Amino acid sequence: MFTFKKKIKNVWCKYQVCSFEYPVIITDRDNENNLIDDINNTIYEDITSFGDFFNIQLEDQEVKKNTLINASTEYRVGFSNNSIVSIAIEFSQFIGLNYISYINTYNYDIDLCREIVIEDIFDAKKDYLVCISKEILNSIEKDTYIYEEELESSELEMLDRIKDLITDNFESKENYRNFYIEEDGIVICFSSYEIIRDNPILLEFKIFFEDFYDYLSEYTRSKLLGE
Repeated sequence: MFTFKKKIKNVWCKYQVCSFEYPVIITDRDNENNLIDDINNTIYEDITSFGDFFNIQLEDQEVKKNTLINASTEYRVGFSNNSIVSIAIEFSQFIGLNYISYINTYNYDIDLCREIVIEDIFDAKKDYLVCISKEILNSIEKDTYIYEEELESSELEMLDRIKDLITDNFESKENYRNFYIEEDGIVICFSSYEIIRDNPILLEFKIFFEDFYDYLSEYTRSKLLGE
């Protein structure tokens, strides 16, 4: 089994307020493949790189004198069993009046000693991207008061845009860390401004396994649903 120890790193000065929260995975399993250590190191490096960015900003004297810099990270453990862990860390930053947030996710199968990608979750023989895109579009349309400007576009145009974003995020070997796993589904994440112009809020969309059961892979049914 896995446990998760919370680590917090705070940085306080006149124009900088940073609070970095992140997990360290602890296990009583034999860690022969060193994957747990690799995951912990990756998380720590991501947190450190995020903090280093703000140190660079403070080297600019104008920024240091006149601009408040606020940065934080928060994490959640979406899924954890004897062989699989899924962690999401939200990175948020204020520099002056500018706000940006994004999520890094860490999905791993410890038994197989590898990262879990979107192709593991769904049946590759079925066009699951279209169904996911429609589900996200439906969620966006429910919040018309937030996305009124974007909804002036045709539904087909919006659907193509979302599908392209999902394809870019999940089919590229460099960008498939934009979802995390929960017991009843996966959560797909989009960074600030990624889908909706002028929207600084990070967007998350839940895809329930129950609703997409016919599209699930044997891997998901076995390893995540325990069938």
